[in-house]
Amino acid sequence: MTNATIKTVYDGIEIEYLENENQWLFELRGRERKVESLEAAKAAIDRPEREKKPAFERINAFKSNGWGMDKFLDVVITSVAAKGRYVTGQQVWCSYNGKREKVSVMDVYPSSESNLALRAEIEGINKQIEALEKQKREMFLKLVAIEVRPEAD
Repeated sequence: MTNATIKTVYDGIEIEYLENENQWLFELRGRERKVESLEAAKAAIDRPEREKKPAFERINAFKSNGWGMDKFLDVVITSVAAKGRYVTGQQVWCSYNGKREKVSVMDVYPSSESNLALRAEIEGINKQIEALEKQKREMFLKLVAIEVRPEAD
């Protein structure tokens, strides 16, 4: 440690007073700490160590890209989002194409074998719909409009 004017030991941890900084210095759980008072140092030492939350395991997923349910976007779910003030339901943070956004869990689907099979079917149906829409437009353009002869006065 450094130039201390007062040293004490509390619960097996050495605490030093640094007069030039008016701070109490000690090492706790492998980290050097500075506090304003001896009481604050003792309180920090007495405080139980926080349990570490397990890291969120990223999930490969996809989400519908828009209201039409005809396009999908591959995403990675990176974490659970905090509950928003005006949001109903759970949200997750998703990353894709260098972007990050909150998405409702109702709009994101894990890339499981069954989900990917359904996605492929939906994309196939969407291609059929596009082909039928194109065929319909072409047929519509072939319709012959009624001819009206101008009335004679």
